Amino acid sequence: MRAGWIRAVADALDDAADELVPIAMRESSLPQARLTGEVARSTGQLRMFADVLEEGSLLEVVIDTADAQAKPVPRPDLRRVLVPSDPSWCLPPATSRSRSASAVETRRPRSRPAVR
Repeated sequence: MRAGWIRAVADALDDAADELVPIAMRESSLPQARLTGEVARSTGQLRMFADVLEEGSLLEVVIDTADAQAKPVPRPDLRRVLVPSDPSWCLPPATSRSRSASAVETRRPRSRPAVR
């Protein structure tokens, strides 16, 4: 599902390149060839990441099977996989965001006590 969404974004960027490149030329003063290449590079990287998502090596799955004959002690069956997290886990709930932001903005750095 994620890989399909990422490919759809890459396709949309490719489809909009004729509109995006002139805007980027006005804003950055970079030449058309450079910006066309940047769009192609970006969409290529998006598609490559989608391939990695589908292929699964991103999860770094490791399976160590049990070995009852291992010395000095038997080895248990061990399995490991990286679990992707949702980036929103680190954000406070929507109701407290404005309070948190204002608290951060008004916080003053604490002075350190003198070292003697």
